[in-house]
Amino acid sequence: MRTFNDIYNNIQSNFSPQPRSIIDLGIILSKLYEVLKSDKYSEYNPFELNSSSFSTDRTTIERLIYELENAKSDNRIHTVSSEAIERLIADVKTLEINVKNPNTDSSNSNMFDFTYLKGQLLYLIDISREGLVLNKKQKIIDTLEKLDNKTERINYLNSTLLEIAQNKNFWDKNQFEHITKFLELEISKWEKYIEPTEGIDFKSPSELHKFIVKLISERLIHNIRYLEGYKVFWRDESSSLTPKKETEIQHFIKSILKPYCDTQKIKIHRESAIANGQIDMTFTYLNHSVCLEIKKAQHQDILKAVNSQLTEYMIGEETEYGIYMVLWYKTESGYQFPKAHNNVDDLICSIEIESDTLKYEIIGVDCSKPN
Repeated sequence: MRTFNDIYNNIQSNFSPQPRSIIDLGIILSKLYEVLKSDKYSEYNPFELNSSSFSTDRTTIERLIYELENAKSDNRIHTVSSEAIERLIADVKTLEINVKNPNTDSSNSNMFDFTYLKGQLLYLIDISREGLVLNKKQKIIDTLEKLDNKTERINYLNSTLLEIAQNKNFWDKNQFEHITKFLELEISKWEKYIEPTEGIDFKSPSELHKFIVKLISERLIHNIRYLEGYKVFWRDESSSLTPKKETEIQHFIKSILKPYCDTQKIKIHRESAIANGQIDMTFTYLNHSVCLEIKKAQHQDILKAVNSQLTEYMIGEETEYGIYMVLWYKTESGYQFPKAHNNVDDLICSIEIESDTLKYEIIGVDCSKPN
């Protein structure tokens, strides 16, 4: 069984970031909680109860520790890498040594900056919550993908929402709000979805290409702008100005498109290795293929990746048809990148297509937070 000492012995001398699972976060949080409860630190008690999501009361921490320990039963375990975590591990070890040292008393605890330590405790609580929420969302998405039709999916989502509501008192408030909102949005999406009674026979890759373009334009963009799907694209839906990585939002994009593709017997392949890289998604129907490359508008290669990266993938997949999805985050009063372009249409107009034979569709997707 992995212990705190196992984690401590694994840190690098320069505190280089390493992948830490939410199981590791639970072990670190448990040890920090244990040492801060010591009588030596009683006058610096950081465990305060308040109504905000930044509460550090004992119930909140104990509940998180319990959930982090039980996360090991999930198929996918969220990981995070940060120098701050590595330094925190070392700080926790120093605190533990101080507690166990009989030659020190509480007055020696003044050597520690407890305002800083409380900030570290809040940080650990926050990233633990985020990891648990992402794990739970992914588990829900994985289950939805295994269900055959709209009715089964709605029934599963409603029963999951009901179960969570019935056990509300056992949930961390912050997690409860995030997961219930996520479930409500998924239910709303599936209730609006109309299952076709008859599949479309795509006679050419051109027909498949037109269908995928329409699907992105009508269903994905609708979800992002009108069903609060934009929140998935940001680290913190309320205040953060840090967009998530492209790889982190691919699951969400696939979860929106897949039900519609399934009804037409279109397969979606994520991050297939091809042409010395990994294409974000490939849509296939019989022997027809369409490649999709996703790029944030602020990416350094946004203007040329369509002619290099996407083109290579299309050649590798032996298809003439590709889609270049540009994710736009910039607003006047919020996120300020890319500096060189005022809006997504302006950016798209700046992209020059070099090939005369390959068929591209460039689609701008507004993921910005409402003002």
